[in-house]
Amino acid sequence: MRARFGPARLIASAGSKPSTLNPLAVAVMAEIGIDIAGHRPKAPENIDLARFGPIVTLCADEVCLVVPGAVRPLHWPIADPAQVRMTDAFRATRDEIGSSASRLGACFCRATLMPPAVEATRRRGGAREFPLLGSHCCSNESMT
Repeated sequence: MRARFGPARLIASAGSKPSTLNPLAVAVMAEIGIDIAGHRPKAPENIDLARFGPIVTLCADEVCLVVPGAVRPLHWPIADPAQVRMTDAFRATRDEIGSSASRLGACFCRATLMPPAVEATRRRGGAREFPLLGSHCCSNESMT
């Protein structure tokens, strides 16, 4: 997602059971020119969720993040490829996340109304997600 959206969006990643990066994930991302070797998995409690607009949960049968407060996460039911441990499963997951991220990016592009605080942050050059969770184009139904 960082490679797709660049510095204009604040992107963070967390896992319900953070550990080391899976070498297959690093390899399939390198295939498309994205180096994630230096990334370190984080626990959700180590991320300030209040700084983000849309929060996307990626889980199928695994434990999903419970987001506190009024934020309703976008849920993408994507299976954990580590359960299969095959390169093709990691490629399929990479491509599925990329496709969903493209649709989410289209939502950002169509958003024209931003709360004043978000707009002020954008004008100052700060990165902040647009809080679009109530927007139809970013509903769970339109993302699947």
